[in-house]
Amino acid sequence: MAGRVKVVSDQRISDIGKSRVPPNSPLDSDNLSIVVFGLNYTQDERLEEKIYKVIRTLGDETVNQVKETNVKRFNSRTDKPGLIKVSFENNQQRNIVLSNKRKLMRAYIPPINSDYSSIEMFDIIEDSYLKLCSDKSEFCLLGDFNARTSEYDDFLSPDDYREEVEDLDFYIKNRFEQNTAIASYGGTLERSNKDKVLNRYGERLLEMCINLGIYILNSRSETDKNIGAFTCAGSSAVDYAICSPGLFRYTKEFTICEYNPLYSDKHCPLSLILYHREILIPDNKTHQTEK
Repeated sequence: MAGRVKVVSDQRISDIGKSRVPPNSPLDSDNLSIVVFGLNYTQDERLEEKIYKVIRTLGDETVNQVKETNVKRFNSRTDKPGLIKVSFENNQQRNIVLSNKRKLMRAYIPPINSDYSSIEMFDIIEDSYLKLCSDKSEFCLLGDFNARTSEYDDFLSPDDYREEVEDLDFYIKNRFEQNTAIASYGGTLERSNKDKVLNRYGERLLEMCINLGIYILNSRSETDKNIGAFTCAGSSAVDYAICSPGLFRYTKEFTICEYNPLYSDKHCPLSLILYHREILIPDNKTHQTEK
């Protein structure tokens, strides 16, 4: 199935589509329903089957405990697939789905032309994130993705869904606040990149960032800010640090270091230094220090 899915549970989007569903529909209830975006539209689609496949990605135990009662896709006035609202039999089932949405991870994805190449490796990374990380977790993924992303956005623009649903402003505001949080922590939303090429892996990496609400750290922090230096053979940028927005707050230094043949055949090392809060309790007094 094309596309990846993000399940949204924020109460500020609870009014989505209320005027477009039958009266007293379970889709109206905050306690019974969730919103899904990023699920591609197909002609003559069977939404119930699509949602079932989405729930299956959460594991067999979840599939056996929940049953959707209503599914509705809203029309989109942009090139983005319309949002889908799903309701369940009771609040417990809804919470089971949300609780199964899933902290420093390393990654390596073989080059596109390699015999071991597979774009499905991004699915594995994304599924691992969903299993390991809660909504309040801070997250960082570092590695060689062999993905060239040029300067394309890795975030959901506040304008992307502005006209899709009448009451969507609540949701847009929430994502916009997440974007602007980066600036408040000293980063920048705009990306720079000396590598102007976009390849298939790059498209999938950007899609993964948007689905999970995580951001490429390259060119946004410290010594690489507004630069986007090459990371491979002096001609491409394929190595990344990718973080949750809150982690920008704890980023002391991010550097793309000079190439060293002791570390790699052609890749530059990435250096990431984070602040760490340490709690000391000498003589029954609590002190906080930053490292």
